[in-house]
Parts: sequence; C-alpha cells; structure tokens
Amino acid sequence: MSTAGLAGEVACSTGLKRNEDGWCRSKKLGYDGCGLERPYHCSNRECATTPGGCAQAATGNPLNAPPYSTPSRRLLQANSIPACIPTSTKSCVAQTKAALIDVTVDITKSVTDLSIAINQNLVSIGSLTIPSGSFETYNNATITSISIRGVPESRMRWAVNEIVPSRRQAYGSFFPFSNTVLSPAFECVVPSEVKQPFKVNVTYKAWIDQVQYIKLAETKYADVCLARLVELQGFATWECLINNFADRASGSPYYVYKTGDPEQVVRATFDRCAPSGAPGIVSPYNGTVYAFVWSPVPTEPKAPDGLDVVQRNVVWIILGILLGIAMLVLLAYCAFRLFRYREKYHTEREEADRLQEEVENMRQFGGESGNKDDQVAMTSNPLAVQLKDVQARYNEEELKLQAAEASLRKQEGEIRQQHIENMRSNRNKLAEELEKLKSQLQEAQASAKPTATFEADTTETYTGEEPVREEFDTQVSVGAQPKRKGKDL
Repeated sequence: MSTAGLAGEVACSTGLKRNEDGWCRSKKLGYDGCGLERPYHCSNRECATTPGGCAQAATGNPLNAPPYSTPSRRLLQANSIPACIPTSTKSCVAQTKAALIDVTVDITKSVTDLSIAINQNLVSIGSLTIPSGSFETYNNATITSISIRGVPESRMRWAVNEIVPSRRQAYGSFFPFSNTVLSPAFECVVPSEVKQPFKVNVTYKAWIDQVQYIKLAETKYADVCLARLVELQGFATWECLINNFADRASGSPYYVYKTGDPEQVVRATFDRCAPSGAPGIVSPYNGTVYAFVWSPVPTEPKAPDGLDVVQRNVVWIILGILLGIAMLVLLAYCAFRLFRYREKYHTEREEADRLQEEVENMRQFGGESGNKDDQVAMTSNPLAVQLKDVQARYNEEELKLQAAEASLRKQEGEIRQQHIENMRSNRNKLAEELEKLKSQLQEAQASAKPTATFEADTTETYTGEEPVREEFDTQVSVGAQPKRKGKDL
C-alpha cells in the first residue's frame, strides 16, 4: 500500500482494489452489509448513500438503474411478528448463513436431512436430501462429495427481481433484496466427474420469512419458488426453476408447500451444482447459488361476480346514449335552419310572383302598367289606350250577350230573336274592330325604336257605330212581358 495526500488518504497499489474491510486485494471478496458505493445501511436492510435514500432503496431499483415509482412492500415487517427476532425461528431466516461444509456421499445410499443452515437456537432451518443414485460419475466411482458454502449479501443484493405486469398494481415493478430472498441462500459445488444434470433431483427444504404474507396472498405459496442466481458480468437476476403458473399452483407436484409440513416450511428440488473445476468470475468459487425467493406468478384478470347485463355492457350503453344525443342535436339544428329560412323563402317567392305579373301586364298593356320610377316620364301608346278601351267595351257586350242568351231560352217570339241577332251582329263588328286594333298595335311594337315621347290623348278616338238602342212596344203581345224603357243593352 502507499500513502497519498496530506489528509492521510490511503490508495491501493497498482492492480489492487480497496475491499470493504479496508484491505487492498487483487479481487473483491464477498461481504454482508453495504459496500463503499452506498455505505449507509438502512433499517430495512437496504443500502443507500445517505439516510434519505432508504425509502427509494426499498422500492427495489437495481444498482445504477433509473428510479421507478413503486410502492414499498416490506415482507419482514408485520404487527404480529417483529421485523427480526434472532431467537425466533419465524424471523431473520433469510439472514441466517449456510454452513461451510464438505460432505462425502456414497452414491448407493441416501443422505437425508443434511443440515446446511442452523439458527442461533441451534434449530435446523435449511437441509438437503440426496436420494441414492442422484450422483453418477464419469469414472464409475461410488464415492463422491458435495460442498456447501454460504452466500455473501454483496453477491445477491443487486440481483434484479422484476415483477410480472399483472401483479404490479399490488407490489410495484421490482422487489428489493430484503423482500426477495426468503430463506437461507447456499452455494453448491460438486466434483467435475459428477454427471449433470443429476440423475435424481436433490431436495432443498427450508424455513422462509413471514409466512402470514403468503397466507393472505391470493396465490399463497405459488408466489414462492426455488430460484437460481444467474450471474453475468455486471448484472445478476433470479431465475425460478419452475416458472409455469400451473406447475407452481396448489395441487401440482412442484408446489413448494407440502401437506403436513409446518406452515412456514417449503421444499423444492434442483438438478445441478457448479463443477469444482469451473473458473471463478463473480466469487472465488463461483458455485451455483440457490434460495427460496418471492416471485409473484402471473394471474389472469377476473371479472367481478354478479354483474348484470347493464353492468357488463355499460360502456356500449354510454356510447349509444351519447350517439343518440348527438343525433338529436343534429336534427334540432337542421330543423332550426329550415324554419329560419322558410319565411324568407315564401316572402321572396311572393315578390317573384308579383314581379312576373307586373312584367306580363306591361307586356300586354304598355308602359303605364306596373310600378315605375317616379323620376322617369312615361307616356302611353295611343294604340294601347284604344286597345284597352275597346277590350273593356267588348267585355261589357259579351256579358250583355250572355245575359240575353239566357233570357232567350225563357222567351219566345221573333221580336226577341231579332233583337238577339242585332246584338250578335254588333258584337261581331266590335270583335273585328278589336282584332284590327290588335294587329295595328303589334305592327307598331314591331316597328323601329320610338324616338319621341307622346302625350296622353284624352279625346274620344272611337268612331264606330253606336250600340243598337231599341224600345219595346207595350202593345207587343209576347206573353206577359214587362215594359222596357229605351236603354243600351
């Protein structure tokens, strides 16, 4: 070692690393507790840089991983059982170290209840059962061995234990080290001549911490599995030997809790250990590490019991109601728009009809018909005025003729018939004169554009014969007829 700095800071020589015990070595040794990167040891067995980081450490974030917002689920604390009672078999189980033992095994005989972890009360809380024939050697030797060693916390502390998505609502995204390891962890090594996997599996039986959490859980002991520590350079994680939910559930031969065992005792089997000739990468021995861990299994979401049709289809019902409301609003809007423009439509249609009628009148009777601008001087066409007058007289005679013809059907006699013939003759003359005036008017309108303005002619322009006026003699004996005075018919 060499000394550097005025403050007496000790630096390791080249090629050596400072260990947590203060010594400089070429390789870091395993240790319990917290390392130099996070030296503060929290009451929840987690490590942090300062006391304020203990809560974050309890969420299970891996070393150097980004923070996740997950609830802390302390398995080692409960109201009925304190967090850790060294004299109790129900607490501090995971903190008990496996013994350092080497056992000679006769492969033709069974080894039952080989204690590998004993608590302070000298109670065995972890044991192995090696059936006869489990080990088979390449050199056909009948005697071999198995080595068991304890596992330092530094080797397991930063192993990732990620929770499956279906259980994160209850437990968060990660379990910290203090919640993950439930039993004494051990490292096993066998001679390189032992064939692997083992011909018959070895059984590990152990106590686990805080069984009341398991009893209250929906899946109970299915959330506990015997796991192997998978170690890579700079990364470690726990891998359950049985991952299938059906195999881990109650009733399966792989279910860790066996009927008749104490409620805090579980057991499972494994089929391999690291060969003694394997090079050490993470630890000097690099043996295979096993422990019972808390690893919640995936669960399928369950629909609440007792839901009726409305509750099961409440989403579709709400969508239907919203769609119906939207349709009603749309219909109301369209009706409002139609009603708003209906009155305007009728007003404009009436105005269009009036203008059409005015145009027809102007076309037939000349410029005096219809509405005109007061600033514009309008003069009547003489032919149009005469035509209008003759048309009125014609209509008057037509009415008289119709009345006389009706009277003719009730009267008899030649005098009345002669009178009717005279009126018809007068009408025909007027009709001829009317047609003549219409022809002249059409010719005048079809002639060249007018260049002069005419004043209205107020003198009498009609030169035709006057209507026939006759008087009836009171002596004419045509039935009982009343006497008529001389009038225009």
